[in-house]
Amino acid sequence: MELCKMLKYEGNFSIAGVPGLSSKIMLNFLDSGGTFTRKMLPSGNAIDTVQIKDGRRFEISVVDCVNTIVFVRAQDVGVKGTELQYPINSNAELLDTLEQIRVKGGILAGLIRPQESVRPTTHSLPKIVMVAQTTDYITLTNQAVQAEDIDILSRYISMGALHKAHAVGGAMALAAACQIPGTIPSLLTSSSGSTVRIGHPSGTMYAEAVVERKETDWHVIRAACGRTARRLMEGEAYIPVSVLAAHG
Repeated sequence: MELCKMLKYEGNFSIAGVPGLSSKIMLNFLDSGGTFTRKMLPSGNAIDTVQIKDGRRFEISVVDCVNTIVFVRAQDVGVKGTELQYPINSNAELLDTLEQIRVKGGILAGLIRPQESVRPTTHSLPKIVMVAQTTDYITLTNQAVQAEDIDILSRYISMGALHKAHAVGGAMALAAACQIPGTIPSLLTSSSGSTVRIGHPSGTMYAEAVVERKETDWHVIRAACGRTARRLMEGEAYIPVSVLAAHG
């Protein structure tokens, strides 16, 4: 009886937070603009200004590609964009500010009704992401990321807390936003092409987007993200001969 099968994966592509190297597999989302709102820029603007309860005003970019994301400058909410989970998730005032901004962005996108009672657990969309220009930082695993190895810093908030890495949908929305002139990500990214290297708490992430102008909005021809694949399990299924015979 064979006890062990050894697999060897080819390629040198890696995903921060996932062990090992393998071949890069691109997950392609075609015609992915306006996934939830039918518009790449739901408000019709590259940048909007929203005001929260204490009177503070923030510039945001609301982008709908694979996922609907509210982008805000990290420095505008008082952080650098290099923070890891604890400094963000333990800062109740910051999280409350981000939630209020998220709700305002959701209203602009038509995903949240004005005066509606909203919590992260009741309305998962839109997501909110803090972005910043590149700089050196240290990851959750104490690895150094150099500014020249990334194009933009991103801190993805989901369900009221900072994601330990970065959601795929958020990465593709960010890649698309970087291609649209005037959005906050486009003003901060160092990438000038269709690819973007995202710096997140666990390391880096690679994403692509091909975007073109379409009348008063933008069309995402393709958004993609690099992933790897590995065999997790295998097995056998037994089907009665009578079942096969019954279906010809």
